[in-house]
Amino acid sequence: MSQGDSSANQVQFPDVEKAKVLIAAAERLQTNYNTSAYSTMGFWVLGLGWLITSENARSFLNQNPELIIGSIIFAFANLILYTFASLKVHKSSKAITEKLKDWPYIHGSYEHALMAKNSIYRYCTFMFFIITLVSYVLWNIKGEKVVENTPKSNNFVCKIQNDQTITKNQKYLMAQCSQLGG
Repeated sequence: MSQGDSSANQVQFPDVEKAKVLIAAAERLQTNYNTSAYSTMGFWVLGLGWLITSENARSFLNQNPELIIGSIIFAFANLILYTFASLKVHKSSKAITEKLKDWPYIHGSYEHALMAKNSIYRYCTFMFFIITLVSYVLWNIKGEKVVENTPKSNNFVCKIQNDQTITKNQKYLMAQCSQLGG
């Protein structure tokens, strides 16, 4: 049998079956994108919360400013890649739409599964704000005053960097350190 004969042996699916496959593909694309988008946003919000609440993290980053710069660069590089991937999802969704438009009898049954461009823009804008906030917090860690109250032989090790306003808790720790000869 020659290759020309193989096209005659190909199975032809009815249009309804093709439409079902395309709609399922659009729904799956949308589901996967939404899962990825919310997971990515959750990752950044979790990281932001960790930076805000963890004194150890801020102290470590303050002592390693190159990590702050690297983290900010990574965050915005991640945003750029996220945006390109989102636009690719939109393009794929639009390609599916174009194929489904050929069957007017299914209009109204697939539109729910398509990724509209304004949805993509909303996700990317929200990501931009989260990453900007994370970067702002990271940037402001640089030069932050560090007071360590690590017990060491029943003494406190105190270290104060830069000349900034000292909080009430920091004054208390400093008083304790000076009493202990720290």
